[in-house]
Amino acid sequence: MKLSDCIKDIKLYLSALMVAFLIPNIQAQESVDSTRIKRPMPKIVKEQTAEAEKEWLKLWNKGPSKLVWDELPLQEGDKAPDFELQNSSNELIKLSDLWKEKPMLLIFWRHTGCGCGFARAAEIRKQYDSITKMGIQVITITQAEPERAAFYAKEQGLKGQLLSDPNYQVYRAYDLLDGNGPQILGTADIDYSIGKKLQEDRSGTQRALVDNPWLLPGEFIIDKSGLVQFTYRYDNCDDIPEYWQLEAELKSVAEKK
Repeated sequence: MKLSDCIKDIKLYLSALMVAFLIPNIQAQESVDSTRIKRPMPKIVKEQTAEAEKEWLKLWNKGPSKLVWDELPLQEGDKAPDFELQNSSNELIKLSDLWKEKPMLLIFWRHTGCGCGFARAAEIRKQYDSITKMGIQVITITQAEPERAAFYAKEQGLKGQLLSDPNYQVYRAYDLLDGNGPQILGTADIDYSIGKKLQEDRSGTQRALVDNPWLLPGEFIIDKSGLVQFTYRYDNCDDIPEYWQLEAELKSVAEKK
């Protein structure tokens, strides 16, 4: 065999080795879940997150506090409870001032570290333009303070106004309940003693365990007169409403003069 042929064979072998090495590494990089990687945060967001982590651990150790209604919950045809809340720009916004302008889809979010919220955000990103073209505004109630809510909205690509309810007052006024362990975690085999370890593992990431671990989300449609036209309370944190149903309800409200 000529020397040139040997060199050619060696080059081909090295190229094959390089491809064999690079492809798995590229695939591994692509499969990394960015929500589980620690990332920089503005100082105020970092401070607020640290306090929200304390809140989460306290409530985790306490367990769910409201699993059933004391009386008939808010339902279709009822007057929507009105509150004045801060938006992510620290402006005070009254819910009634918003729904007087146009009907609203009012979404009560899970805590900002919950993967179910990431899934809902992905759906909202796809649906947002279709919803707003109907003449419906999308308003999100979050457990986070305004600065933390703004940071979350940017990371998740959420549009529409985010309003802050860090004391869960509005959540409770709309009769949203806590979930039990299986509803929140999807399993009955739960070691509640590992809360602190779970939190330490996720601290600094998008999945940081913050705010209320038990509070379930909900979605409501409110017309321009302030009446509730649709209620949807999640049975578990991943219980996202089917868009065909939500779309039909939104169209019905949008078509009312």
